[in-house]
Amino acid sequence: MESSVNAYALIVEKLTQDFGVDAEAIHPGATLSELGIDSLSAVEFIFELEDELGVELDPEEAEFETLQEAADLLEQRVEEKGG
Repeated sequence: MESSVNAYALIVEKLTQDFGVDAEAIHPGATLSELGIDSLSAVEFIFELEDELGVELDPEEAEFETLQEAADLLEQRVEEKGG
């Protein structure tokens, strides 16, 4: 099933442009803490992704481990929304 949005690409873009993370450090299995994103910045990051994609995550859902898990979850929410 092909999603109409590439959430992983958006995650990479946000991390590099808005949070100053080195693109070479980013990979699907990376965690936000491994990339130097503290808990406050992580909340801001999630809010930005939600706004960009027009979706909302429950607080429990936002406790993903890896960037790929985050991308999969965001794409699922976009598909559920009909986007």
